[in-house]
Amino acid sequence: MSRHLPSWRPLRAVGVALALSLGLAACGGGGPGNQEDMVNSLTREGGFEQAQAECIAAAVFQKYGADEDTLKQISGTGDYAALTGEGGVEGFGEFFDNTVDACTGT
Repeated sequence: MSRHLPSWRPLRAVGVALALSLGLAACGGGGPGNQEDMVNSLTREGGFEQAQAECIAAAVFQKYGADEDTLKQISGTGDYAALTGEGGVEGFGEFFDNTVDACTGT
């Protein structure tokens, strides 16, 4: 059963996945990147305001920061559907949707 996404999510989800990928890989060498890189990408590529991006990045790094393999998986996936579907990061879709809602006030 697919969850209904608010109207902004289909378009933003593509940008967000790309931003996550670029932001987390920005340190080079295929590494997971850092929180500041993610904030920069979320504002540039994802269309989030600075405070929203900081909130989202803080939540992602709080949840996944100790798990470099998961951060690498997130950074290596340029497609939100692949990131949240079978073979993606378990629970990431719900976590990320809830985080975006909390950080954007939607």
